[in-house]
Amino acid sequence: MRTLSLCLGPAMLLTACSNEPEYTDQQRACIAKYYTIYEAKRFDQCFKVCTACMRGNTVTCTTSCKLRGAI
Repeated sequence: MRTLSLCLGPAMLLTACSNEPEYTDQQRACIAKYYTIYEAKRFDQCFKVCTACMRGNTVTCTTSCKLRGAI
């Protein structure tokens, strides 16, 4: 039992730290209006989607995109 818990702990932690955000259907539709191929690692696309589809502001979207690794 202890071995099982030692294996599941790190697995759950890695799953929780996934870089791929989960979007709602409404957010996916909004993203599709702007980009046929959305690349979250491109800062300009990430920022545009964040402000237009996620209702973020300049500060939160800049921070969010940089934390996601957008350049």
